[in-house]
Amino acid sequence: KVLPAQRRPPRGITFPTVGDWYLDAHSGLRSFDFDRFVPELPKLPGDFTLFDRPRPGTHDELLQWMRHNELSCHLPMVLQKVDRAAMYHSLEVRVPLLDLEVVDLAMRVDPSAAIRGSVGKVVLRNALRRHVPVDRIPVAKRGFTVPMKRWLREDLQGPVRALLLDRDPFPGGFFDRKGLSGYYELHLSGRVDVTRGLWNLLALQLWSDSHLRPLAMT
Repeated sequence: KVLPAQRRPPRGITFPTVGDWYLDAHSGLRSFDFDRFVPELPKLPGDFTLFDRPRPGTHDELLQWMRHNELSCHLPMVLQKVDRAAMYHSLEVRVPLLDLEVVDLAMRVDPSAAIRGSVGKVVLRNALRRHVPVDRIPVAKRGFTVPMKRWLREDLQGPVRALLLDRDPFPGGFFDRKGLSGYYELHLSGRVDVTRGLWNLLALQLWSDSHLRPLAMT
């Protein structure tokens, strides 16, 4: 995935380590972004080592690190919101494959056995062949993504400006508003895609508006 593809820009090769790439994938914000609009933000705590991966190591070590990172960060981050949203609409999504017994079995599988060239989930595919016609298994994965990059440039311009740029966003006095405006202008220009970072900033602001408002005095 670090290499360019039709649907994916070659951003991966711009990171000094795999750990830096993973951190960016999860946060959508890089050090120089924070330097731009939160110049007073201190560095991450020294004991925060989840994304430390200075050297790739062996192929197996890298795959084991990736597995540990996914279980420690990505899955806990997305499971709760996906499960709540899906159950609200009476949909069953990925949760059955994350049953404790299934996860325990998966953890005992050599990660190299799950990859064949550019094809992943090989063990799961082989198991499905007992129950699903083979010609159905290679169907390309289809997610529930929305055109957020375009929306942030077009339809959601008003909310972005109202929530982040036309007032001092949460936490008060923390952001350099000129730098934050420049960050958004980069996205509007089309030169840089900062969808994930903007979405995280919007989510923080919406959360603060909903949950940190002073209680009305009665």
